[in-house]
Amino acid sequence: MDPDQRVTAPLQAIFHGARDFGLTPAEVWGAFDDSLDAVGADATVDEYLHELTGELAQRIVQRERRAPSEEQRVGSRGRV
Repeated sequence: MDPDQRVTAPLQAIFHGARDFGLTPAEVWGAFDDSLDAVGADATVDEYLHELTGELAQRIVQRERRAPSEEQRVGSRGRV
């Protein structure tokens, strides 16, 4: 299959999926901007999508790693 002929998910679907995993719109757009900067102006669509999905995945994992420690801090405030 010619790589230029592959069907890719539209950016809107990728962004929606990232929000479903807990990222805010600002975090999604930040990943978009960072990905554009990382691949440069001469990148192909495949290279950009690879970078973008990797950046979004990394941000989702970071958010999940922070969540338990944030819950512990909130939970400990409620205890007497």
